Amino acid sequence: MVNFNHSTPFITKKEQFLANASNKQEFVNMLSQKLVSAGCHVLQAEGDADVLIATTAVECASECSTPVIGEDTDLLILLIFSTNPNSEALYLQSDKKKGKKFRVWDIHWFQRSLGPEMCTLLSFAHAIAGYDTTSHLFGIGKGVPLRKLKSDQIFRKQARVFSEVATKEEIQKAGEEALVCLYGGQPNEGLDKLRYHKFCEKVSTTSTSPVQLTKMHMQEDGTGVFCGLW
Repeated sequence: MVNFNHSTPFITKKEQFLANASNKQEFVNMLSQKLVSAGCHVLQAEGDADVLIATTAVECASECSTPVIGEDTDLLILLIFSTNPNSEALYLQSDKKKGKKFRVWDIHWFQRSLGPEMCTLLSFAHAIAGYDTTSHLFGIGKGVPLRKLKSDQIFRKQARVFSEVATKEEIQKAGEEALVCLYGGQPNEGLDKLRYHKFCEKVSTTSTSPVQLTKMHMQEDGTGVFCGLW
């Protein structure tokens, strides 16, 4: 940890300095004090900042047109999911320029284009695709779950379970069925049977290279852990 104040010269790399949690929190505290002194209303998130940003923006949009500055897909999904369609205009504006302009997304336009049910299920599609490089599904692109929501009734049915009151067992079963859909399996086939069928296909079509099991989808035993991430 580095002891510093507003007049301390900055002589290190930003990434290295902020990598220390104590440094980062002290900097946030100092910045907050400066903003409050300048007449700004400041909120600090105790947990996920995206949730606080989205809920605050939705509250503001109930009274006036509201822009949100950010560059986060999670934030876009939260805004589409939680914004009241009848509220004032709500926009997500990138803090980075594309050409000479900042990119701006109209949340109400997304809601009208997707429709009420798709807006409700969008967070599931985003979560199952993986919200970062650690949790993403191998071999499944970000756009696949969204296309499945539009075209596959079985996948859409499983997605609804995650937005309803359901038991742990029901959630795990729906998660497994959703994964089977994404990997091109048949209804009620199960991940283990699908994995076996995919393995047989690869063996029959691969003449020289060994089949890499690490590049195949998960087994049923891993579904419960994966569903917990959603």
